[in-house]
Amino acid sequence: MITPNNFLGQLKKLALYGSAFLLFASLFSSCQKKTSTTADSITRKARAKEIDYTFFEARGRVKYENADDRERFSVDIRMLKDSLVWISMRSGTGIEGARALVKKDSIFFINRLEKQYMIYTFDELDQKINFPFNLEMLQSIIVGNPVVFEGGTALVDKLDNYKVLSQLLDNLKIRFWVGRNSSKLEKITVEDLNSRNELNISYADFKEVARADMPFEVNSVMSYYDETGVKDATVEMKYSKVEIPNEPLKFPFKISPRHKRVYIKFDENQD
Repeated sequence: MITPNNFLGQLKKLALYGSAFLLFASLFSSCQKKTSTTADSITRKARAKEIDYTFFEARGRVKYENADDRERFSVDIRMLKDSLVWISMRSGTGIEGARALVKKDSIFFINRLEKQYMIYTFDELDQKINFPFNLEMLQSIIVGNPVVFEGGTALVDKLDNYKVLSQLLDNLKIRFWVGRNSSKLEKITVEDLNSRNELNISYADFKEVARADMPFEVNSVMSYYDETGVKDATVEMKYSKVEIPNEPLKFPFKISPRHKRVYIKFDENQD
């Protein structure tokens, strides 16, 4: 089983989106009155206002930090809804160090600095990290739309100033917190019942983009256990520009034949 240290250490320049593989956080409240619903109707019952787009483009800065490492870099994001996510990561001097392309079934990652690349299908990653990460989830996290998983038990309930979309999926307890005043997704909390790993994602600084409110800050805190105890990893993302263009975007991505394919070390005994 991959540990957060190994995974984030090898993909630290993809920290914001790598952390989405290990989304874990808050427990469900057993004392709340809940109403069962289907996955198809859960967002309708929560009345969440989603960002509507065909093409999406954004630029921002990312700060990643854990007990052993700190990283700051700039990021450009382009998306075609339900089809592609393109990510370019640059240093403070503007030099591109890495590029990623996410398709419906696979992730491609180029590390230009080390002249390396990785390719994984979502099925391969799911088997390794035991989390059903996919293109839809990544796109929803980026723009701040709720994600609904097929299968499992889906529930909607009210808690303080939120409508909470809850789902139990295998060993994961997942909740999406939609503000009752804003009707926008403001928090994601998930817990892995087996490992007790947890992570909170929060959205802030909402601004109008294409007549809809878009969060310009996406912050996450992941708590995980290893042999030394509980550790935290934080990722802060601040957009400086967000656009919903009418014209098609380009998604340039080419792996050089001079680059070497490498693999994530999911297990300490793996060569």
